[in-house]
Amino acid sequence: MKKPLPGSQELLERVCQALTPNRLPLLIALDGADGCGKSSLASWLAWQLGMPAVQLDLYLTSLDPIKWLENELARVVAHRLDGGRPIILDGVCILDAVHRIRRTADFLIFVTGGYETSSLASQVAAYRSRRRPDELANFKIEGYVES
Repeated sequence: MKKPLPGSQELLERVCQALTPNRLPLLIALDGADGCGKSSLASWLAWQLGMPAVQLDLYLTSLDPIKWLENELARVVAHRLDGGRPIILDGVCILDAVHRIRRTADFLIFVTGGYETSSLASQVAAYRSRRRPDELANFKIEGYVES
């Protein structure tokens, strides 16, 4: 069984503070390069918080350039948020995806590390330069590093 990333417990406490006792609608977004541990962390958070984690990989239609099934993703996110329930989204270039479905991340988590030599590396670098998710993040956590 995998252990949570170091710092996961502190992250959980911060997310719980952001949720408030009323568990207000909250879009929690996890960003970072492929292979850094976003999906594992999202699954762990979902288990701890009792809410769904949605992986953007399930909605990918193209890797070059990265594109998603925006209508379907928007429908899933709207179902949760418009119903007054929080949701966790994780994926590469998450801020682009959230923008495309006309939403904003209420709590952004940036996971460092990942595969710097992946086929997505140049797109991720351009995205990070443009969107600066590591600077905008409400919480940064050290993820897995390519070995």
